[in-house]
Amino acid sequence: MRNKLANALVVLFCFPFLVLNSYSQDNLVIGFNAHYGFIWAHHPEIQYVIQGHIPAFEINIAKPTYGDKIWQQRYHYPDMGICFLHVDLGNPAILGNADAISGYMNFPLVSERKFNLNFRVGAGIAYLTKKFDRLDDHKNMVIGSHIDGTANLRLNTKIHLSDHLIMEAGLGMTHFSNGAFALPNLGLNIPTVNLGASYILGKKHEKIVTDTIISINKKMEYLVYVTGGVTEINPPGSNKYFAYTFSFVAGKRLTYMSRFNLGLDFFYNPANIKNLKQDTITLSNNLQNVQVGIKLGYELVISRLSIPIEMGTFLYTKYTGSGYLYHRLGLRYRITEHIIANVTLKTFWAKADYIEWGGAYRF
Repeated sequence: MRNKLANALVVLFCFPFLVLNSYSQDNLVIGFNAHYGFIWAHHPEIQYVIQGHIPAFEINIAKPTYGDKIWQQRYHYPDMGICFLHVDLGNPAILGNADAISGYMNFPLVSERKFNLNFRVGAGIAYLTKKFDRLDDHKNMVIGSHIDGTANLRLNTKIHLSDHLIMEAGLGMTHFSNGAFALPNLGLNIPTVNLGASYILGKKHEKIVTDTIISINKKMEYLVYVTGGVTEINPPGSNKYFAYTFSFVAGKRLTYMSRFNLGLDFFYNPANIKNLKQDTITLSNNLQNVQVGIKLGYELVISRLSIPIEMGTFLYTKYTGSGYLYHRLGLRYRITEHIIANVTLKTFWAKADYIEWGGAYRF
């Protein structure tokens, strides 16, 4: 049953990418890469489950861009693709294996006729065969769920051996975690080196170059975000709590690729009440559980998609167990001029709080 659920989630996640990359059979790039690396012991409890180096392989399908849209030219004609990754986590009894499917974009940093240096960014969904279990896998203090999120950053080179054949090599970091949906959630960080090859189907198109200067609206814009997510607190297997976030944001587009935001966040997380009770602190009413924060943010804008990075500090909070500074990283997509979809991870530095699912209305 679990395997069927995992397969269904993978298919649902991949469907948009498959449509994107399959609507034209011309100019697809099919690649294979072998990886070799290690689990980074960023926490003492991870050290004792590490038994060896980590082999992995990936299969990817990508579609080059040629400047049909202005953002493709501004980002130097990136590739867009999907990737299947299989990772042997080096400890079959406790950690098992990881299988992931991700969408990614490959941004050229240096682009010559025979040589490319690229920065690749990807995110997706993963299935880990092993997770924490009180009876069967109590030593696994790394991951508390089979279904997890994954992210990948990679610096990779491409050497064009012919018009169709490309050799690849790179350095990357892959991350697995569930955003504190289920504890434990120390997460896995896996640095790897990769070596592989890819093959271009069809003929290359000429890149479109335009000298048109695109005007952007630099007026202030105002947004209201409503998001929510599920979190769990220690010990593993405890109750889950639904947390809410309301945000009021003033933003300004400075360049074609960047936007800066200033905002107020209002958080309501019932898990904080439980944590306070464990510290023998009782609130007189639920309103005292509201946390108020001020934040400063930057968004990298890629057409309708943006990647927000935010840092905030609490102006008011009764619960201080995670500190006063909080952070946010994720994806936002502008569906219309007024409606924005939001998936972001709220953290306290490297400690996940919960994944915020929701959206915003732009005035």
